[in-house]
Amino acid sequence: MHLFPFDPWLGVEPIFVDGMMIRPALDDAIKQDAIKYLPETTLPSLLHSDGSPVVEVNSFITFLRSDGVSLASAGHYARDLQVFARYLRDVRSKSLLDASSVDVGKYRSLRLEGPGELRLSGSSWKRTSAALTRFFQWAASEEVRLISVAPKTRFRRDGAVAEDTIRMIPLEDYILFRDQGLLDQGQASGITQRRNPMRDAAFAELLVTTGVRLEEGASLLIGELPTTNACVFQGSRTAMIDLPATITKGRKPRSVPFPRRVAGNFIDAYVREERSQLVDRWRRAGGVRTMRQPLIGTLAGGQRVLIQGEQRPRSLATLRIDERRNLLLLPGSGAPLESAQPAALWLAQDGQALTPAAWQSIFRRTSKKLSENMGWDLQVSPHTLRHTFAVYWLTHLIKAEVKRLDGRSVPDRTEEIYMKVVSDPLRRVQRWLGHASILTTEKYLTYLDEAFELVDQAAEALDSRLMGFF
Repeated sequence: MHLFPFDPWLGVEPIFVDGMMIRPALDDAIKQDAIKYLPETTLPSLLHSDGSPVVEVNSFITFLRSDGVSLASAGHYARDLQVFARYLRDVRSKSLLDASSVDVGKYRSLRLEGPGELRLSGSSWKRTSAALTRFFQWAASEEVRLISVAPKTRFRRDGAVAEDTIRMIPLEDYILFRDQGLLDQGQASGITQRRNPMRDAAFAELLVTTGVRLEEGASLLIGELPTTNACVFQGSRTAMIDLPATITKGRKPRSVPFPRRVAGNFIDAYVREERSQLVDRWRRAGGVRTMRQPLIGTLAGGQRVLIQGEQRPRSLATLRIDERRNLLLLPGSGAPLESAQPAALWLAQDGQALTPAAWQSIFRRTSKKLSENMGWDLQVSPHTLRHTFAVYWLTHLIKAEVKRLDGRSVPDRTEEIYMKVVSDPLRRVQRWLGHASILTTEKYLTYLDEAFELVDQAAEALDSRLMGFF
């Protein structure tokens, strides 16, 4: 069983043997029409050793994407199911759909207590368990009915083995990573001739100040972030920006805070300088002819785009992630193709949209090189910055709530201290992060050095005011 990222366009390109074309490319008009019906590019797909598709897993992955699961998470689920299916075949002589509760239990023991090379961390098993649970629940659902009863996939002790995986860094360490690692300021980093330092620093600033997920930030289009002179910043240091449901986890749109400082000092500067150079280089290299499956369109006002061959403009918010990566924008109706530019905000050296995997690699290489030259370990990933955002904002909002309550002249005796001091900030950060459950956000509380002291401080302040009312 083998895992591949789905690429429908490999099947429509010309085939050459010894320099002779034995099959021509598919007609461009047919390809353009086929875009509507083909699965997403890079969608994880499993094949048996004989080349036939693993229908049940591929159908499940397609279902996950329709249910709002990110491409990255869908890929993790596919790999977890692939490994479990191989275990069933080689050790239990069973297929995936024949798995029993005993099989899952044996597999759990192997991955948590088996030989070192097979053993998973608690958090990795938690993800594997989630993949198995969701797959078998889907397979046993009334709509699918591939199996009659789902095997047991969760065990009483699973909560004890899943260690906390929240990793955040102090803001001082982040600034070091940004300035000496990504921007290469000073001589300490030893990283020379970075190709796009402004781009990389701008992306890091976006993550650490908005808390967006890697795939969400990587999927933004040019113009979706307000410039420093935008009216949304009128009289304010921060504006709320909208993330469309098509790029968010769970397919739920949400709004996040976006600082004017980041727009002016980072995003605008990157777009004006580095991105414009990347677009020019892309055009000189062939532009639209380098794209395998371009969607060519013209902005129609009101965050809408008119795609060539379509009758009505679409809202940019309705574009899928793969469509965003392949969208090219013309400056106006009737403009030549040579004037088109990629719509993606974040561009690689070849002018193509940067993938989440490419961003992971940039952060990993920068962390490694900076650690080597600084002489101490500094590991920063895109998700680290999301955690840092959460911990910082919870600390700030709890402090603000303590100050607000402490300044009241007439306290409200019906309010619970915890609910006001902790729960209100938690729910705000929950909305910004896009967590479905408040329990996920609550994990960050253990990383607030001052959280419990602040709660005690608020309790003391309110108690002193309430004493005269009882």
